[in-house]
Amino acid sequence: MLGSISAFVAVVLLMSSGSLAIEPSFRNPPSDTTGVKGHDVTMYCQVAHKGKSNLYWHCNSDNGYQDVTVGPNENNNPSLKRFVIDNSGASVGQYNLIITDVTELDSGNCSCIIDTGIGNAMEAGARLTVMSNISVPSNQLCTINKHKTPGQQLRVFTAEDDTQLMCQSRNGVPLADIHWEIVRTGSNGTGVEIFSSISTTATTITAIADYKITPADDGAYFQCIHTHVALTEPSICSPLFRKNRQTFEIGSPDQPIQVKYRPVLRFIPASLKVTPFETREETLRCVYDANPDLDVNGGPSINGGDLKWNYTTPGKEDSVDLSLVQTDYGKIIECVATNELGSSVITLKIDSTGFLPTWIMVVIIGGGGLLLFFIIALTCCICFSGDGDHDDEKPLDDADLSRQGSFQRNELEVEENLYGDPEMEGDDNDDPDMININEFMFEGGEMRKDNIGYVDDDDSDDDIVKTKMKNKKMKKKASSNKYDHIPINKV
Repeated sequence: MLGSISAFVAVVLLMSSGSLAIEPSFRNPPSDTTGVKGHDVTMYCQVAHKGKSNLYWHCNSDNGYQDVTVGPNENNNPSLKRFVIDNSGASVGQYNLIITDVTELDSGNCSCIIDTGIGNAMEAGARLTVMSNISVPSNQLCTINKHKTPGQQLRVFTAEDDTQLMCQSRNGVPLADIHWEIVRTGSNGTGVEIFSSISTTATTITAIADYKITPADDGAYFQCIHTHVALTEPSICSPLFRKNRQTFEIGSPDQPIQVKYRPVLRFIPASLKVTPFETREETLRCVYDANPDLDVNGGPSINGGDLKWNYTTPGKEDSVDLSLVQTDYGKIIECVATNELGSSVITLKIDSTGFLPTWIMVVIIGGGGLLLFFIIALTCCICFSGDGDHDDEKPLDDADLSRQGSFQRNELEVEENLYGDPEMEGDDNDDPDMININEFMFEGGEMRKDNIGYVDDDDSDDDIVKTKMKNKKMKKKASSNKYDHIPINKV
Protein backbone atom coordinates (compact mmCIF):
# COMPACT_ATOMS: atom_id res chain seq x y z
CA MET A 1 0.00 0.00 0.00
CA LEU A 2 2.79 2.37 0.94
CA GLY A 3 4.57 1.58 -2.30
CA SER A 4 1.47 2.44 -4.34
CA ILE A 5 1.15 5.79 -2.60
CA SER A 6 4.83 6.57 -3.26
CA ALA A 7 4.43 5.71 -6.93
CA PHE A 8 1.35 7.92 -7.18
CA VAL A 9 3.19 10.86 -5.57
CA ALA A 10 6.09 10.36 -7.98
CA VAL A 11 3.76 10.45 -10.97
CA VAL A 12 2.12 13.64 -9.69
CA LEU A 13 5.51 15.28 -9.20
CA LEU A 14 6.60 14.29 -12.71
CA MET A 15 3.40 15.66 -14.19
CA SER A 16 3.72 18.96 -12.31
CA SER A 17 7.32 19.35 -13.45
CA GLY A 18 6.38 18.73 -17.08
CA SER A 19 8.58 15.66 -17.40
CA LEU A 20 5.69 13.63 -18.79
CA ALA A 21 4.76 16.26 -21.38
CA ILE A 22 5.20 15.20 -24.98
CA GLU A 23 8.36 16.73 -26.36
CA PRO A 24 8.06 18.82 -29.51
CA SER A 25 9.26 17.36 -32.78
CA PHE A 26 9.44 18.20 -36.47
CA ARG A 27 6.42 17.05 -38.47
CA ASN A 28 7.62 18.55 -41.77
CA PRO A 29 11.22 19.78 -41.43
CA PRO A 30 12.62 22.26 -43.96
CA SER A 31 14.06 20.85 -47.17
CA ASP A 32 16.50 22.15 -49.75
CA THR A 33 14.94 25.09 -51.55
CA THR A 34 15.73 27.01 -54.71
CA GLY A 35 14.96 30.70 -55.05
CA VAL A 36 15.16 33.14 -57.96
CA LYS A 37 17.04 36.41 -57.72
CA GLY A 38 14.74 39.38 -57.13
CA HIS A 39 11.78 37.24 -56.01
CA ASP A 40 10.51 35.93 -52.68
CA VAL A 41 11.36 32.45 -51.46
CA THR A 42 9.65 30.40 -48.75
CA MET A 43 11.21 27.71 -46.58
CA TYR A 44 8.65 25.51 -44.78
CA CYS A 45 8.76 24.13 -41.26
CA GLN A 46 5.99 22.38 -39.33
CA VAL A 47 6.38 21.17 -35.75
CA ALA A 48 4.28 18.88 -33.58
CA HIS A 49 3.51 19.29 -29.87
CA LYS A 50 5.08 22.74 -29.76
CA GLY A 51 3.45 23.58 -26.43
CA LYS A 52 5.21 26.51 -24.76
CA SER A 53 8.36 26.10 -26.81
CA ASN A 54 9.60 28.93 -29.01
CA LEU A 55 10.56 28.68 -32.65
CA TYR A 56 13.44 30.51 -34.34
CA TRP A 57 14.94 30.62 -37.82
CA HIS A 58 18.69 31.01 -38.35
CA CYS A 59 20.33 31.64 -41.74
CA ASN A 60 24.06 31.73 -42.43
CA SER A 61 25.21 32.70 -45.91
CA ASP A 62 28.02 30.82 -47.67
CA ASN A 63 30.39 33.76 -47.99
CA GLY A 64 29.84 35.03 -44.47
CA TYR A 65 27.83 37.96 -45.83
CA GLN A 66 25.15 37.55 -43.17
CA ASP A 67 24.36 35.57 -40.05
CA VAL A 68 20.71 36.14 -39.22
CA THR A 69 18.46 34.86 -36.41
CA VAL A 70 14.79 35.83 -36.19
CA GLY A 71 12.17 34.89 -33.60
CA PRO A 72 10.73 33.76 -31.30
CA ASN A 73 7.72 32.71 -33.39
CA GLU A 74 7.83 35.92 -35.43
CA ASN A 75 10.37 38.49 -36.59
CA ASN A 76 10.86 40.94 -33.72
CA ASN A 77 13.88 42.63 -35.29
CA PRO A 78 12.85 45.67 -37.40
CA SER A 79 16.34 45.85 -38.94
CA LEU A 80 15.76 42.48 -40.65
CA LYS A 81 12.60 43.29 -42.58
CA ARG A 82 13.43 40.90 -45.43
CA PHE A 83 13.13 37.90 -43.09
CA VAL A 84 9.54 37.13 -42.10
CA ILE A 85 8.23 34.25 -39.99
CA ASP A 86 4.78 33.40 -41.33
CA ASN A 87 2.91 32.07 -38.28
CA SER A 88 -0.58 32.14 -39.82
CA GLY A 89 -0.60 28.34 -39.47
CA ALA A 90 0.57 28.35 -35.85
CA SER A 91 -2.55 26.44 -34.77
CA VAL A 92 -1.15 23.37 -36.58
CA GLY A 93 2.52 24.14 -35.90
CA GLN A 94 3.38 25.77 -39.25
CA TYR A 95 6.13 28.44 -39.00
CA ASN A 96 7.48 29.22 -42.46
CA LEU A 97 10.37 31.55 -43.27
CA ILE A 98 9.82 34.02 -46.11
CA ILE A 99 12.83 35.89 -47.48
CA THR A 100 11.90 38.75 -49.78
CA ASP A 101 13.88 39.97 -52.79
CA VAL A 102 16.58 37.32 -52.48
CA THR A 103 20.04 37.66 -54.00
CA GLU A 104 22.96 35.28 -54.56
CA LEU A 105 24.37 36.52 -51.26
CA ASP A 106 21.44 34.84 -49.46
CA SER A 107 22.58 31.38 -50.61
CA GLY A 108 23.57 29.28 -47.63
CA ASN A 109 22.05 27.20 -44.85
CA CYS A 110 18.86 27.97 -42.94
CA SER A 111 17.72 26.11 -39.85
CA CYS A 112 14.38 25.82 -38.05
CA ILE A 113 15.07 25.73 -34.30
CA ILE A 114 12.74 24.64 -31.47
CA ASP A 115 13.75 26.05 -28.09
CA THR A 116 12.06 24.16 -25.26
CA GLY A 117 13.15 26.69 -22.66
CA ILE A 118 14.65 24.06 -20.35
CA GLY A 119 18.19 24.15 -21.66
CA ASN A 120 17.90 22.10 -24.82
CA ALA A 121 16.93 22.88 -28.42
CA MET A 122 16.19 20.93 -31.58
CA GLU A 123 17.31 21.99 -35.02
CA ALA A 124 16.47 20.97 -38.58
CA GLY A 125 18.31 22.64 -41.46
CA ALA A 126 18.19 22.85 -45.23
CA ARG A 127 20.08 24.58 -47.99
CA LEU A 128 18.90 27.71 -49.79
CA THR A 129 20.17 28.20 -53.35
CA VAL A 130 19.48 31.39 -55.27
CA MET A 131 19.51 31.23 -59.08
CA SER A 132 18.97 33.72 -61.85
CA ASN A 133 16.73 31.64 -64.15
CA ILE A 134 13.02 30.92 -63.67
CA SER A 135 11.55 27.50 -64.44
CA VAL A 136 7.80 26.90 -64.82
CA PRO A 137 6.33 23.93 -62.88
CA SER A 138 5.88 21.01 -65.23
CA ASN A 139 3.40 18.83 -63.38
CA GLN A 140 0.39 19.28 -61.14
CA LEU A 141 -1.65 16.66 -59.34
CA CYS A 142 -4.80 17.01 -57.21
CA THR A 143 -6.54 14.15 -55.45
CA ILE A 144 -9.29 13.67 -52.89
CA ASN A 145 -9.29 10.80 -50.44
CA LYS A 146 -12.94 10.16 -49.66
CA HIS A 147 -13.86 8.09 -46.62
CA LYS A 148 -16.81 6.51 -48.36
CA THR A 149 -19.91 5.49 -46.46
CA PRO A 150 -20.94 1.94 -47.44
CA GLY A 151 -23.48 1.96 -50.25
CA GLN A 152 -22.99 5.69 -50.85
CA GLN A 153 -22.39 7.15 -54.28
CA LEU A 154 -18.96 8.60 -55.04
CA ARG A 155 -19.97 12.25 -55.05
CA VAL A 156 -22.31 11.97 -52.07
CA PHE A 157 -21.03 12.85 -48.63
CA THR A 158 -22.61 12.88 -45.20
CA ALA A 159 -22.18 15.83 -42.88
CA GLU A 160 -19.27 15.29 -40.49
CA ASP A 161 -17.49 13.05 -43.01
CA ASP A 162 -13.71 13.46 -42.93
CA THR A 163 -11.93 13.84 -46.24
CA GLN A 164 -8.36 14.60 -47.26
CA LEU A 165 -7.31 16.78 -50.17
CA MET A 166 -3.82 16.54 -51.67
CA CYS A 167 -2.28 18.97 -54.16
CA GLN A 168 1.22 18.70 -55.59
CA SER A 169 3.39 20.79 -57.90
CA ARG A 170 6.75 19.71 -59.32
CA ASN A 171 9.88 21.03 -61.00
CA GLY A 172 9.34 24.75 -60.57
CA VAL A 173 12.12 27.25 -59.88
CA PRO A 174 11.21 28.63 -57.52
CA LEU A 175 8.61 26.17 -56.30
CA ALA A 176 5.00 27.20 -56.83
CA ASP A 177 2.81 28.47 -54.01
CA ILE A 178 -0.24 26.23 -53.61
CA HIS A 179 -3.33 26.08 -51.39
CA TRP A 180 -6.82 24.54 -51.32
CA GLU A 181 -10.14 26.39 -51.55
CA ILE A 182 -13.80 25.41 -51.33
CA VAL A 183 -16.35 27.25 -53.47
CA ARG A 184 -19.88 27.08 -52.06
CA THR A 185 -23.24 27.65 -53.71
CA GLY A 186 -24.16 31.33 -53.95
CA SER A 187 -20.58 32.60 -53.57
CA ASN A 188 -20.28 33.76 -57.23
CA GLY A 189 -17.20 31.59 -57.71
CA THR A 190 -15.29 33.09 -54.77
CA GLY A 191 -13.48 30.41 -52.81
CA VAL A 192 -12.73 30.14 -49.10
CA GLU A 193 -9.21 28.98 -48.32
CA ILE A 194 -8.80 25.68 -46.51
CA PHE A 195 -5.69 25.55 -44.39
CA SER A 196 -3.12 23.14 -45.76
CA SER A 197 0.02 21.59 -44.31
CA ILE A 198 2.96 22.23 -46.66
CA SER A 199 5.94 19.96 -47.20
CA THR A 200 8.70 20.32 -49.77
CA THR A 201 11.60 18.55 -51.39
CA ALA A 202 14.17 20.06 -53.71
CA THR A 203 11.77 19.67 -56.67
CA THR A 204 8.32 19.16 -55.19
CA ILE A 205 5.86 21.06 -53.02
CA THR A 206 2.83 19.30 -51.52
CA ALA A 207 -0.23 20.76 -49.77
CA ILE A 208 -2.45 18.41 -47.73
CA ALA A 209 -5.74 19.60 -46.23
CA ASP A 210 -7.84 17.56 -43.80
CA TYR A 211 -11.42 18.73 -44.11
CA LYS A 212 -14.70 17.88 -42.35
CA ILE A 213 -17.81 18.11 -44.53
CA THR A 214 -20.62 20.39 -43.30
CA PRO A 215 -24.26 20.87 -44.41
CA ALA A 216 -23.23 24.21 -45.96
CA ASP A 217 -21.02 22.31 -48.42
CA ASP A 218 -23.96 20.78 -50.29
CA GLY A 219 -23.44 21.72 -53.96
CA ALA A 220 -19.86 22.98 -53.36
CA TYR A 221 -16.64 22.06 -55.13
CA PHE A 222 -12.91 22.10 -54.29
CA GLN A 223 -10.00 23.60 -56.20
CA CYS A 224 -6.24 23.82 -55.68
CA ILE A 225 -4.72 27.17 -56.62
CA HIS A 226 -1.16 27.31 -58.04
CA THR A 227 0.66 30.62 -58.27
CA HIS A 228 4.14 31.09 -59.72
CA VAL A 229 6.29 34.02 -60.80
CA ALA A 230 6.32 32.65 -64.37
CA LEU A 231 2.50 32.41 -64.57
CA THR A 232 0.44 35.44 -65.55
CA GLU A 233 -2.60 34.04 -63.71
CA PRO A 234 -3.17 31.25 -61.18
CA SER A 235 -3.49 27.68 -62.35
CA ILE A 236 -6.47 25.69 -60.98
CA CYS A 237 -6.51 21.97 -60.33
CA SER A 238 -9.70 19.95 -59.55
CA PRO A 239 -9.52 16.89 -57.29
CA LEU A 240 -9.69 13.36 -58.68
CA PHE A 241 -10.79 10.18 -56.94
CA ARG A 242 -9.14 6.94 -57.92
CA LYS A 243 -10.84 3.58 -57.49
CA ASN A 244 -10.08 0.26 -59.11
CA ARG A 245 -7.58 1.90 -61.49
CA GLN A 246 -10.23 4.33 -62.56
CA THR A 247 -10.17 8.07 -62.01
CA PHE A 248 -13.27 10.04 -61.12
CA GLU A 249 -13.58 13.77 -60.87
CA ILE A 250 -15.21 14.66 -57.56
CA GLY A 251 -15.95 18.10 -56.24
CA SER A 252 -15.21 19.99 -59.44
CA PRO A 253 -17.29 22.83 -60.92
CA ASP A 254 -18.91 20.28 -63.27
CA GLN A 255 -19.31 17.63 -60.58
CA PRO A 256 -20.10 19.37 -57.24
CA ILE A 257 -20.46 17.26 -54.13
CA GLN A 258 -23.77 16.33 -52.55
CA VAL A 259 -24.09 16.38 -48.78
CA LYS A 260 -26.72 14.54 -46.78
CA TYR A 261 -27.48 15.86 -43.34
CA ARG A 262 -30.05 15.70 -40.59
CA PRO A 263 -32.52 18.60 -40.22
CA VAL A 264 -30.91 21.90 -39.32
CA LEU A 265 -33.40 23.89 -37.23
CA ARG A 266 -33.65 27.47 -36.05
CA PHE A 267 -36.24 29.63 -34.30
CA ILE A 268 -37.46 32.98 -35.61
CA PRO A 269 -37.19 35.11 -33.52
CA ALA A 270 -34.14 33.61 -31.85
CA SER A 271 -35.30 34.68 -28.36
CA LEU A 272 -38.53 35.32 -26.46
CA LYS A 273 -38.89 37.64 -23.48
CA VAL A 274 -41.77 38.45 -21.16
CA THR A 275 -42.43 41.80 -19.49
CA PRO A 276 -43.87 42.06 -15.93
CA PHE A 277 -47.57 43.04 -15.73
CA GLU A 278 -48.01 42.72 -19.51
CA THR A 279 -49.15 40.16 -22.04
CA ARG A 280 -46.97 39.93 -25.14
CA GLU A 281 -48.22 38.55 -28.43
CA GLU A 282 -45.50 36.77 -30.40
CA THR A 283 -45.39 34.61 -33.53
CA LEU A 284 -42.72 31.93 -33.18
CA ARG A 285 -41.49 30.07 -36.26
CA CYS A 286 -39.39 26.93 -36.44
CA VAL A 287 -37.75 26.61 -39.85
CA TYR A 288 -35.56 23.80 -41.09
CA ASP A 289 -33.24 22.68 -43.85
CA ALA A 290 -32.57 19.01 -44.52
CA ASN A 291 -31.22 16.63 -47.15
CA PRO A 292 -33.10 14.45 -47.79
CA ASP A 293 -36.35 16.15 -46.83
CA LEU A 294 -38.29 15.30 -43.69
CA ASP A 295 -40.24 12.12 -43.26
CA VAL A 296 -43.99 12.23 -43.80
CA ASN A 297 -44.60 12.71 -40.08
CA GLY A 298 -41.20 14.19 -39.41
CA GLY A 299 -42.34 17.64 -38.38
CA PRO A 300 -41.15 20.19 -37.70
CA SER A 301 -43.13 20.19 -34.47
CA ILE A 302 -43.12 22.84 -31.75
CA ASN A 303 -43.82 21.74 -28.19
CA GLY A 304 -43.93 23.81 -25.05
CA GLY A 305 -45.80 22.26 -22.17
CA ASP A 306 -48.74 24.38 -20.99
CA LEU A 307 -47.97 27.42 -23.16
CA LYS A 308 -51.02 28.83 -24.94
CA TRP A 309 -50.72 29.04 -28.72
CA ASN A 310 -52.42 28.45 -32.04
CA TYR A 311 -50.81 26.65 -34.99
CA THR A 312 -50.85 28.73 -38.16
CA THR A 313 -48.62 27.45 -41.00
CA PRO A 314 -47.64 23.79 -40.99
CA GLY A 315 -45.46 22.52 -43.86
CA LYS A 316 -41.92 23.71 -44.61
CA GLU A 317 -41.96 25.37 -41.21
CA ASP A 318 -44.01 25.19 -38.04
CA SER A 319 -45.37 28.49 -36.76
CA VAL A 320 -47.32 29.28 -33.60
CA ASP A 321 -48.92 32.41 -32.17
CA LEU A 322 -48.00 32.85 -28.50
CA SER A 323 -49.57 34.91 -25.71
CA LEU A 324 -46.76 35.29 -23.19
CA VAL A 325 -47.33 36.43 -19.60
CA GLN A 326 -45.00 36.89 -16.66
CA THR A 327 -45.63 33.35 -15.36
CA ASP A 328 -44.19 31.92 -18.62
CA TYR A 329 -40.70 33.07 -17.60
CA GLY A 330 -38.26 30.13 -17.61
CA LYS A 331 -40.44 27.78 -19.67
CA ILE A 332 -38.80 25.73 -22.43
CA ILE A 333 -40.01 25.52 -26.03
CA GLU A 334 -38.61 22.85 -28.34
CA CYS A 335 -38.82 22.05 -32.02
CA VAL A 336 -38.26 18.56 -33.42
CA ALA A 337 -37.79 17.39 -37.02
CA THR A 338 -36.84 14.01 -38.49
CA ASN A 339 -35.54 12.66 -41.80
CA GLU A 340 -33.94 9.37 -42.83
CA LEU A 341 -30.64 10.31 -41.15
CA GLY A 342 -32.23 10.95 -37.76
CA SER A 343 -33.92 13.60 -35.62
CA SER A 344 -32.80 17.08 -34.63
CA VAL A 345 -34.02 19.08 -31.64
CA ILE A 346 -33.54 22.72 -30.70
CA THR A 347 -34.79 24.44 -27.55
CA LEU A 348 -35.63 27.99 -26.59
CA LYS A 349 -35.95 29.27 -23.02
CA ILE A 350 -38.33 32.14 -22.35
CA ASP A 351 -36.45 35.00 -20.69
CA SER A 352 -37.51 38.23 -19.00
CA THR A 353 -36.85 41.76 -20.18
CA GLY A 354 -36.11 42.78 -16.59
CA PHE A 355 -37.88 46.11 -17.16
CA LEU A 356 -41.27 47.41 -16.12
CA PRO A 357 -43.79 48.17 -18.88
CA THR A 358 -43.61 51.60 -20.46
CA TRP A 359 -46.95 52.75 -19.05
CA ILE A 360 -45.85 51.92 -15.49
CA MET A 361 -42.60 53.83 -15.99
CA VAL A 362 -44.60 56.84 -17.27
CA VAL A 363 -46.86 56.74 -14.22
CA ILE A 364 -43.91 56.52 -11.82
CA ILE A 365 -41.99 59.33 -13.50
CA GLY A 366 -45.09 61.54 -13.80
CA GLY A 367 -46.09 60.96 -10.17
CA GLY A 368 -42.58 61.73 -8.98
CA GLY A 369 -42.51 64.94 -10.99
CA LEU A 370 -45.91 66.04 -9.61
CA LEU A 371 -44.81 65.34 -6.03
CA LEU A 372 -41.63 67.34 -6.58
CA PHE A 373 -43.67 70.24 -7.95
CA PHE A 374 -45.87 70.35 -4.82
CA ILE A 375 -42.83 70.24 -2.54
CA ILE A 376 -41.21 73.16 -4.36
CA ALA A 377 -44.46 75.15 -4.35
CA LEU A 378 -44.98 74.59 -0.61
CA THR A 379 -41.40 75.60 0.12
CA CYS A 380 -41.82 78.83 -1.84
CA CYS A 381 -45.03 79.72 0.04
CA ILE A 382 -43.32 79.25 3.42
CA CYS A 383 -40.24 81.25 2.42
CA PHE A 384 -42.13 84.26 1.04
CA SER A 385 -45.03 84.42 3.51
CA GLY A 386 -43.19 86.97 5.79
CA ASP A 387 -42.38 89.47 3.07
CA GLY A 388 -45.84 91.16 2.92
CA ASP A 389 -44.91 94.05 5.27
CA HIS A 390 -42.63 95.52 2.67
CA ASP A 391 -45.15 95.62 -0.13
CA ASP A 392 -46.01 99.33 0.49
CA GLU A 393 -42.45 100.55 0.23
CA LYS A 394 -41.78 102.64 -2.82
CA PRO A 395 -38.46 102.33 -4.53
CA LEU A 396 -36.37 105.47 -4.43
CA ASP A 397 -36.10 107.42 -7.64
CA ASP A 398 -33.10 109.55 -8.67
CA ALA A 399 -34.52 112.72 -6.98
CA ASP A 400 -35.07 110.90 -3.69
CA LEU A 401 -31.57 109.51 -3.76
CA SER A 402 -30.15 113.01 -4.39
CA ARG A 403 -32.08 114.56 -1.51
CA GLN A 404 -31.15 111.72 0.80
CA GLY A 405 -27.45 112.18 0.02
CA SER A 406 -27.73 115.96 0.62
CA PHE A 407 -29.46 115.40 3.92
CA GLN A 408 -26.84 112.96 5.11
CA ARG A 409 -24.03 115.43 4.37
CA ASN A 410 -25.75 118.27 6.28
CA GLU A 411 -26.57 115.97 9.14
CA LEU A 412 -22.90 115.16 9.51
CA GLU A 413 -22.06 118.86 9.54
CA VAL A 414 -24.64 119.55 12.23
CA GLU A 415 -23.38 116.70 14.36
CA GLU A 416 -19.81 117.97 14.12
CA ASN A 417 -20.89 121.49 15.07
CA LEU A 418 -22.93 120.22 18.01
CA TYR A 419 -20.21 118.12 19.54
CA GLY A 420 -17.21 119.73 18.00
CA ASP A 421 -13.63 118.85 18.65
CA PRO A 422 -12.78 118.03 22.33
CA GLU A 423 -9.67 120.17 22.00
CA MET A 424 -11.94 123.24 21.75
CA GLU A 425 -13.39 122.84 25.31
CA GLY A 426 -11.11 125.44 26.89
CA ASP A 427 -11.36 128.07 24.17
CA ASP A 428 -13.10 131.41 24.68
CA ASN A 429 -16.18 132.37 22.81
CA ASP A 430 -15.00 135.84 21.96
CA ASP A 431 -14.72 135.13 18.29
CA PRO A 432 -17.46 137.18 16.63
CA ASP A 433 -17.88 134.40 14.08
CA MET A 434 -18.77 131.94 16.83
CA ILE A 435 -22.22 131.58 18.42
CA ASN A 436 -23.35 129.83 21.57
CA ILE A 437 -25.24 126.61 21.34
CA ASN A 438 -27.91 128.09 23.59
CA GLU A 439 -28.74 130.50 20.83
CA PHE A 440 -30.35 127.60 18.99
CA MET A 441 -33.98 128.15 19.86
CA PHE A 442 -37.17 126.64 18.73
CA GLU A 443 -39.96 129.02 17.96
CA GLY A 444 -43.42 127.55 18.00
CA GLY A 445 -41.92 124.08 17.96
CA GLU A 446 -39.94 124.89 14.79
CA MET A 447 -36.22 125.21 14.45
CA ARG A 448 -34.70 128.45 13.19
CA LYS A 449 -33.10 127.10 10.10
CA ASP A 450 -31.28 130.34 9.37
CA ASN A 451 -29.01 129.79 12.40
CA ILE A 452 -27.53 126.64 10.87
CA GLY A 453 -27.77 127.57 7.26
CA TYR A 454 -29.87 124.55 6.33
CA VAL A 455 -32.38 125.41 3.69
CA ASP A 456 -34.56 122.84 1.99
CA ASP A 457 -37.84 123.32 0.30
CA ASP A 458 -38.91 119.75 1.00
CA ASP A 459 -41.16 119.70 4.10
CA SER A 460 -40.57 116.01 4.70
CA ASP A 461 -36.82 116.58 4.93
CA ASP A 462 -37.45 119.52 7.32
CA ASP A 463 -39.37 117.26 9.64
CA ILE A 464 -36.50 114.77 9.70
CA VAL A 465 -34.00 117.55 10.47
CA LYS A 466 -36.18 119.05 13.22
CA THR A 467 -36.63 115.69 14.87
CA LYS A 468 -32.95 114.83 14.82
CA MET A 469 -31.93 118.29 16.11
CA LYS A 470 -34.43 118.09 18.93
CA ASN A 471 -33.15 114.69 19.96
CA LYS A 472 -29.56 115.88 19.98
CA LYS A 473 -30.45 118.95 22.09
CA MET A 474 -32.20 116.80 24.65
CA LYS A 475 -29.16 114.55 24.82
CA LYS A 476 -26.97 117.61 25.33
CA LYS A 477 -28.98 118.87 28.29
CA ALA A 478 -28.95 115.48 29.91
CA SER A 479 -25.19 115.22 29.61
CA SER A 480 -22.48 117.09 31.54
CA ASN A 481 -22.28 120.90 31.20
CA LYS A 482 -18.86 120.85 29.60
CA TYR A 483 -20.58 120.98 26.20
CA ASP A 484 -22.86 123.95 27.08
CA HIS A 485 -20.80 126.47 25.15
CA ILE A 486 -19.29 124.59 22.26
CA PRO A 487 -18.27 127.15 19.69
CA ILE A 488 -19.47 126.39 16.21
CA ASN A 489 -19.03 128.28 13.02
CA LYS A 490 -21.80 130.41 11.74
CA VAL A 491 -23.02 129.71 8.33
